[in-house]
Amino acid sequence: MGLLGRLIKTGVVAGATVAAMKVSEKYNENNPEGVKDPQAKANAIKQAANEVYQSAKEKAPVLVNAVTDIANGNLPDLSGIAKEKAPEILNKVENIAKEKAPDLAAKLQNAASSVATKAQQFADSMDQGVVDADIIEFEDKKDE
Repeated sequence: MGLLGRLIKTGVVAGATVAAMKVSEKYNENNPEGVKDPQAKANAIKQAANEVYQSAKEKAPVLVNAVTDIANGNLPDLSGIAKEKAPEILNKVENIAKEKAPDLAAKLQNAASSVATKAQQFADSMDQGVVDADIIEFEDKKDE
């Protein structure tokens, strides 16, 4: 089976799962106490499934039209909304940056200082290790 077939199969399984969940929610909504009699329970599930089907049937044309519009390139014009909201968004970002900058700068300074200290400690320990290794090597040569 090709990729498209697997995608369709996955979509059908996902759709069936969502439908089953919707029927279950509707059944629980209609029968909060539950139903004891098996025949009454079957009828209640059938009623819930019918309600979910009717709801989906009402929504389907709207969704089909929306998908058709998108497929045909008839997208809503969002540029006006973007132009309208852009200054507000930029202002908020700028305010957050101004508010957080001093704290961030202090944290970066502390981190840089800590890294510098650790690097110096490492370098000092390496120097000490080299000195210790030279002493051990010198003593080994002296014993020979």
